[in-house]
Amino acid sequence: MKKSFLYITVSFLLLAAFSCSNEFLNDNTEQKDILSGDSQIIISPSWDTDDYQFFCVNAGNADFTVESAPKWLEVETTTGKLTTIQTDNTVSIQQSMGIIRCKAKVNPEFEKTGLYLDKIQISVNGKICYVPVMYVSEGNPKINVNTSLAIDYNPYLTIQNTGDGFLL
Repeated sequence: MKKSFLYITVSFLLLAAFSCSNEFLNDNTEQKDILSGDSQIIISPSWDTDDYQFFCVNAGNADFTVESAPKWLEVETTTGKLTTIQTDNTVSIQQSMGIIRCKAKVNPEFEKTGLYLDKIQISVNGKICYVPVMYVSEGNPKINVNTSLAIDYNPYLTIQNTGDGFLL
């Protein structure tokens, strides 16, 4: 009986050990087609249309195309040129900078005060660079200071936000 149990246990362990493949562990280690962006765009619908710069790593001097953007982001320039930025010699990562012109539209889903994160997908030489874009819903901030202020060589001034928003 003991021998049968031992044979069954050893057989089961051998079957379990050799029947599974661990190849799935290597699935996400190589990301040859993704250029990580070392930047983010912060934008609010209350701000005017403007130029925003972004970075892609190891893209070199290349043309780029905006492949997709959040539905609440109006992108005026969907193509452009990345320019390599000179860094010190101790860094092996090369930064490439591009500029896109865009504006945020009011999104009713983001009416509550807060920061909402999404991404822009940019194509560079057949590779993808994702640039995080942050939608700022500022709310209604208020600054609370004394009605009269006497400046006396005291280096401290207290400013408080007593409203429901961000002070930018």
